[in-house]
Amino acid sequence: MQLRILSLYWGCVKKTHFDVTISDYIGKHRGDRGAMEVFEKHVFVCVSGKTCPKEGSEEICSALRAEIAALGLKKQIRINKSGCFDQCGNGAVMVVYPESTWYAHVKQVDVKEIVEKHLVGGMPVERLLYDGRGRCE
Repeated sequence: MQLRILSLYWGCVKKTHFDVTISDYIGKHRGDRGAMEVFEKHVFVCVSGKTCPKEGSEEICSALRAEIAALGLKKQIRINKSGCFDQCGNGAVMVVYPESTWYAHVKQVDVKEIVEKHLVGGMPVERLLYDGRGRCE
């Protein structure tokens, strides 16, 4: 895959540009450390706001991390705490990237299913899906 690099200076495109591979670009900008590692999936769990903490979001985040660690997937799947998603009343709320899959009313008992079916298996857990208005039913 080619990446076109354009040098931008104060809104003006510098006249020279060049094509490089992404790995060449990353390698040049990270020095001897090699290519940057990117997670296959990145999960954000709301642990703040009015309702998510009351719904056990900290415990859900910890359980997700434990499941991922037990499966040896910490380098492929990242679990992060997040600030409020502004979806109070639908917690615990979490979102999985890169596909931008939102879950609502997640409970600790749902963690194993989310990990097995979605994070490992690639199929979202439909009964927990969220569309911004509450759970999709």
